[in-house]
Amino acid sequence: MSDQLESTLLPVLPLRSGVVLPQMVVTLTLETDEARAAAAAAETVGGQLLLVPQVDGRSSRVGVLARVESAGGLPDGGRALMIRATGRALVGAGVVGPG
Repeated sequence: MSDQLESTLLPVLPLRSGVVLPQMVVTLTLETDEARAAAAAAETVGGQLLLVPQVDGRSSRVGVLARVESAGGLPDGGRALMIRATGRALVGAGVVGPG
């Protein structure tokens, strides 16, 4: 296990239901404007995202780093991402912006 701390600015995709753990591969539907903005912003940083679970409207201080493996359309016209969680991350300060 590495004890290195590295600061990186990544788009945050809040998870309102469920938790994603490192090494999991999951499909996430982009149901909110916030999720769609995070997915679009991920394209500008090599497909990387920070997935953060939310409990009672509050974001957790621990999330997972994830990489977008693929993106596509759904039959109902919505969008979805297949992501691979690559490791845990501590959430620092947030910056308001697209994604």
